[in-house]
Amino acid sequence: MSTSPGISIQRTWSCHCGCVQAKLLNDSTPGCFRCHCHSCVAAAKYIAKATDDKPSMIPMLHADGGACVSPYAAENVEFTTGLSDTDGNSMLKFVKVGEEGSAWRCSTTCCGTQMTNCVFPGWIAFNRNGIKNEDGSKYDPEIINVFKSCSFDPKSVPEPSHETLPDGWFDVFMTKATGSTKLKDLYPELFPKEADITDIVPITW
Repeated sequence: MSTSPGISIQRTWSCHCGCVQAKLLNDSTPGCFRCHCHSCVAAAKYIAKATDDKPSMIPMLHADGGACVSPYAAENVEFTTGLSDTDGNSMLKFVKVGEEGSAWRCSTTCCGTQMTNCVFPGWIAFNRNGIKNEDGSKYDPEIINVFKSCSFDPKSVPEPSHETLPDGWFDVFMTKATGSTKLKDLYPELFPKEADITDIVPITW
């Protein structure tokens, strides 16, 4: 990861036990949010329940029910720990929503902390609850709530909220998704083979 001129903000992401860590440059782009869509919430609940025997994990769900998401472009992410253990085994456990699901989420095998909400070639959406500022304080930016229209309980989604995404955000995501810096080249461990996705979140809605 190279530091561009003018970029001075550096944050860190870590699972609860510290076995998986990353440096994050600049601010989350296009912004931090809580996603209330069925898939994000169901996956976060599934991962949290699957780690009942690991109470030290950092959950992704907020008290209001949304998944705490902080997307970062590939060029602004540097994992400072390996994503495999000393025996070559992956430090990541993958899940997808439904048998036909194409997106995956991952948690750490060490303490069960959910690390990502989704991964694309050009960007990765981190669990914001694992991010800290340079001084070690919790990263607590302004938040909006998205995908109210496909939430389990639209009336409970707090303001500020959007039925889907704010204007312009989709274009930003698509631009970042096809950016010149490719996560798969840097960290192929983030892109599982079909056989590596061992858990399926059932679709009940």
